[in-house]
Amino acid sequence: MSNPSASAPSDSPLPSDAAVYDRATHWALAELDAQVKEILFGVESATPAQEDGTAAVATVKLLDGEWLQLRLDMDGVHAGEDSFDCVNSLLLNKSPQFAAAFNRSLAQQLAAVVAEREEADRRAEEEL
Repeated sequence: MSNPSASAPSDSPLPSDAAVYDRATHWALAELDAQVKEILFGVESATPAQEDGTAAVATVKLLDGEWLQLRLDMDGVHAGEDSFDCVNSLLLNKSPQFAAAFNRSLAQQLAAVVAEREEADRRAEEEL
């Protein structure tokens, strides 16, 4: 019986362990960088993602001065013992100041959508 954890033979259509490892690492780095970019409005600073095995790690400084090391792997985003599906969810649960900044940002974005809709409605009425 074959060993399922062994690398695929070179003539196999399956990717090698190294190729799978590289894809997982590349995904984790790109995904963590993208998620951190989305939360910059609500933190003081953040580092770029760095490789950590098949995971990626980045550090964020919260608005209250606390530092968090974030680790993204196939199981989600982790900070210490806490695990969440994304950086945003983790910070909403860990940082009241991030949650307040998130709510302000959301309110501003919704107000902009309402203003755009009202302007479109006004233009439509003028054309009638």
